[in-house]
Order: sequence, then structure tokens, then C-alpha cells
Amino acid sequence: MNKKKRSIFYLILTVLVTALVGVVQITGMPLWTPWEVVPMIGEIELGLDLQGGMRVVYQADFTGLEVEDEAASLQGAMDVLRTRLDTAGYTEATITKQGNDQIVVEVPGVGDANELSDVLMAPAVLEFRDPDGKIVLLTGEDVESAKALYSPDAGYFVSLDFNEEGKKKFADATSKYVGKTINIYLDEECISSPNVKETIAGGEAMITGDFTLEQVQNLANLIQSGALPIPLNEIAIKNVGATLGAGSLEKTLIAGLIAIAIIFLFMLLVYRLPGLMADLALAIYLVLMVWALYAFDVTLTLSGIAGIILSIGMAVDANVVIFERIKEELLLGRSLKNSIEKGFNNAIVAVLDANITTMIAVIVLAIFGTGTVQGFAVTLGIGIVLSIVTEVIIVRTFLRWVCNMGAKNPKLYGVKLEEVKNA
Repeated sequence: MNKKKRSIFYLILTVLVTALVGVVQITGMPLWTPWEVVPMIGEIELGLDLQGGMRVVYQADFTGLEVEDEAASLQGAMDVLRTRLDTAGYTEATITKQGNDQIVVEVPGVGDANELSDVLMAPAVLEFRDPDGKIVLLTGEDVESAKALYSPDAGYFVSLDFNEEGKKKFADATSKYVGKTINIYLDEECISSPNVKETIAGGEAMITGDFTLEQVQNLANLIQSGALPIPLNEIAIKNVGATLGAGSLEKTLIAGLIAIAIIFLFMLLVYRLPGLMADLALAIYLVLMVWALYAFDVTLTLSGIAGIILSIGMAVDANVVIFERIKEELLLGRSLKNSIEKGFNNAIVAVLDANITTMIAVIVLAIFGTGTVQGFAVTLGIGIVLSIVTEVIIVRTFLRWVCNMGAKNPKLYGVKLEEVKNA
């Protein structure tokens, strides 16, 4: 296969694969195929401003703490809340600090305030006590992991694995109280009183009782996350409606697609064949963006959409700079192949400088920003990386292919023959 035919084949294959992947992202893989692929677009998590949910504000109680310990305690409480939310399946929730003594929790898609409070606000102080319930033998700090399990004999139960210190304490306790009970308390309530039959040195324990699946899952979640290091007082909780309102998200997406179509048309009319290649690269960019949002479990917000739009603008701007440099080289009478290579080489420094400086700002926003600002930074950062790949590397490859295919007339690149002669 000669260079021309190979370039035609690669270009057609790229178009077909891009179209196929784009369709699969929207519709999923048909049921009759051996692969099960869910529609990625429908699986992208939406933020509070796009689908509504609950917003809770907690006031930290620093009573008894030294001033220098307050910040660490507040961060510790945020970490516990994060673990509880993640374990309960609310991975799209956001937790931010407000001022020096408040925590704001936003959970999209939740409408039951009591359900959310049950997950977040249990103190989760776990204690193993002697048969009289007075002497504390072990605490939640001695537990390394907690899992919700089921067996035909015990029903639903929580399996505990102790850390090294906890193993020793538990072995000593079970050795001391053989034939008696060890009472397990959670937040001062006795939830289980297993009878000790023998010394247990393996570092494992079970919390059994008349539990349901949901109860043992919640219990394991609380134990795994640990106790809150400081008391938190709920000072505000409200159900937040979606900013865009019902059906407005779809309208926004349609408006975005119309804007992209206009960009496609502009690039095609002004830059002809290079514009067409840029349009194809932009289509690949959109496919990769959907995949990135899905694969990295990014929660999409209004500010995140703004970041995507801005990154598209930067990608188009990069192409404009590159194509203008190529036109300048063509006007100097150079061959198409040399014009493409020299045009890219002349433009690449400016393009990379613009993207790198923006990426530095993105990193700063992602690290020090909160909530809305972070959502903007994440999508813009992903967009910058994808735009560098698609609009610099891929477009350059496409133009090399069309050059190999024999499309060398300057008119196809937005340059008139008389302009070349008069240059």
C-alpha cells in the first residue's frame, strides 16, 4: 500500500471510529453485542446546581481545644465526613470549609434530610466493655477495618479486623472473660453482647444481632470512618433546587451543540481543508472529554461546563494560530509539506506557552479553590490536556495525511494563487 492509499485509509478509519465511539457514548452498546457498555453521557455525575440535592452547614464546637489544634480537628472532621459519604455511595458529594469553624456539605440527588443526617452525624464512638459495661477494653481506634457480611447462621453481621495494638487488647480481653460476655457499645448504646467461648488471638471479631442489611452497612460505615474528632452542630439544612431547572440542562446542551456547529462551519469556511481537519480533531476532543468525565468520575457543574467551553475556545484559538502560520509559509512560495511543518514549528511555542500558563493557574485554583472554583479548574485542566493532544498532535497528523493524498492546491488552504505569486 503506497503512501497515498495508506493516508486515505487511516483518515477514513479515524472518522468511522470517532463516529462509532461517539454513538456508543450516547446510546451504549446494543444488547445483542457481546460487550456491555453503558451510555457514558447518562452516567456522568451532575452537581448540585444541575440536579438539586441537600446542602448542610455544620458549626464546629472547639470547646476544650487549644487554638493551635482547631484547624487540624476541623480537617479531621471533614475527613471523617468524606469517608462516611464515600462509603455510603455519595461519592459526588462535596465538602468544603467555610470560615475557620464551619463545614459545608453538598450532596446532589438527595431529597431526604433525615437520611443524610443519619449518614453524617452519628458520633460513632465504638467501645468494647467488660461484662458489667463499666470498663472500656477496646475502642474504635483499635479497629483497622469493618465490613458488612452475611452468613446463614449469624444472619447479617459486621466483621471487624483489629490493628496490631487492638489484636493484643482483644486477645487479653477474651482470655480474661472466657465464659462471660463482652458488651459492644456504639454511642453509649449496647448493640451486641457476644459470649466469649475461648481466647481469640487472630484479631477478628463479629458484631451480631437482629440486623437488616441496611443496618449492618450503616454500622460498618460508621465504624470504618471512625468517630468525629470534635462535636458538630447542624446550623442549616435545606433542599437545593437545580439552578437550571427541569429541562434546562438539555436546552443548554443543545445550545452548546449549536455553538460547536457554528465553530465547525467557521473553521471550514475560513481555513478550508485545514479547517475540516480541525473540525474532525475537535470531534475527537469531544469524545475524549466525555470519556474523561466518565472515567475520572468528575462531577459536572455549571462552572465545569464553563471550563469545557473555555478549553474548546483555547483549542480553536490554537488552530487559528497554526493555520495562519501555515498560510504565511505558503505565501512565501514554499511547498505544502514544508509549509505545514514550518507553520507548526513556528506556532507551537506560542500555543504551548499559552496552555502551560493557563495550566499553572488551573493547578493553583484546583489546590486552593473550593467547590465551584475547583469544578471549573478540573474540567478546564482536562480540556487543556486534551486540546494539546488533539489540536496539535492529531491535526498535524491529519494535515500530513491530506498532503500525502495529493491535496496540494493552495486554494484548499485558504490561500489564493495570485497572493502566492505576488508575495
